[in-house]
Amino acid sequence: MRIALLLAALLCLPRPVAAIDWPALERELGQSAAEMVKGRKAGGVGVAVIADGEIRLLRGYGFADRATKTPFT
Repeated sequence: MRIALLLAALLCLPRPVAAIDWPALERELGQSAAEMVKGRKAGGVGVAVIADGEIRLLRGYGFADRATKTPFT
């Protein structure tokens, strides 16, 4: 949870959108989300990154319902 909060705080810092390594950011967020789901801290995790008023990343990880294995979208 601390990783997610730290990452969220860092993403709020102003920086040029061109300076963001989007593939690396997506990998890091995916790894953090997978750790949260694997550690059962969360059944599913939704991630949204908005930059310059545009959705740059929108992903769901894990399950919305573990019993039925409904993906978190």
